[in-house]
Amino acid sequence: FDDIVITKRNEILEYFASARRHYSITVILSSQNNNNCSSPTIRANVNYIFWRKVGANAIRDNIFPFMSSGEFMNAKELINMTISNTGDYKFIFYNNTVEGEKIQIVKANPIPESFKYQEERPKAPSSNYRRKR
Repeated sequence: FDDIVITKRNEILEYFASARRHYSITVILSSQNNNNCSSPTIRANVNYIFWRKVGANAIRDNIFPFMSSGEFMNAKELINMTISNTGDYKFIFYNNTVEGEKIQIVKANPIPESFKYQEERPKAPSSNYRRKR
């Protein structure tokens, strides 16, 4: 599910979160805002969370509830850790499938110059060319 907007409890997402193993499927939820997505069923079945720069309210309301007990004493600790570790192409990876250290700071490689968008754009056909067609 890519960039979905959830405004209330969603029974379909809860079903996929809890039954996915029975069907051997992986559910990937990509959302800029997951308000109301963090029902107990979904929280209990989350394996991974990736995030980078987000506001304190989003961390407190949308990411902190997914943490297993003991990861952070309070949302403020998670907010401070996020702020200090998400610059310079870095993001945070939370892995709920392992015992022990569940949080990793990951740095993505910058886009190579050869992959970046080139400013030269092809010119549109002239009006004379369009008339001839």
